[in-house]
Amino acid sequence: MSGPSPLPHPPRFLRTQPLRWLFGSIKGQIFVLFTVTFLSVCALTLMDFWDLSMLKRHLLLEDRYYELLNNVLEVRRYEKNYLLYKDRANLLEGRRYLQKIDSLVLSLSHDIVNITDWKKFEEFRDVLVGYERTHRLYLDLARGQSAGDGELMRRQQQVGLCQTKTEIGIGIDDHEVGVVEQRIGIVGEGLRHQQEI
Repeated sequence: MSGPSPLPHPPRFLRTQPLRWLFGSIKGQIFVLFTVTFLSVCALTLMDFWDLSMLKRHLLLEDRYYELLNNVLEVRRYEKNYLLYKDRANLLEGRRYLQKIDSLVLSLSHDIVNITDWKKFEEFRDVLVGYERTHRLYLDLARGQSAGDGELMRRQQQVGLCQTKTEIGIGIDDHEVGVVEQRIGIVGEGLRHQQEI
């Protein structure tokens, strides 16, 4: 009796060169070329989708920063209209834009911190809060104008903003708004720098 039967030998072309069947015939070469091309196209398509999604994200982010800057400018415009025409409606409209600014800064806070740092973001928020507080105070003062000059003068002296009725104004320092606009500019530059990278 002989031992167990030997395993059948693989075909001769696999014993000599395992991949020769793949590259040895035209059919195999076409298959390899088609496979490499297909995988390359798939990889390029995935990279393209990723690039487009990142570009879309950056464009939407830049659009939100642009909206933030425009809202700051609108607040300034309505503030100046109030100073010129003494119409309380301008302060109310400015208040609406301040609320938009608050929501935009809140939604952009993570990106602002990534571009600058937490300290600069806190400074930016402090300037906005101070601006909003001053704006709210003058909105209250504008409501008080109908209460009579005595009430208006009492409120003005209470907060120490002005001494006479002729000095009434928003009183927001251009430096404060300049700081806000500068911070928005820094954030925009950082965003453009990230897009270049």
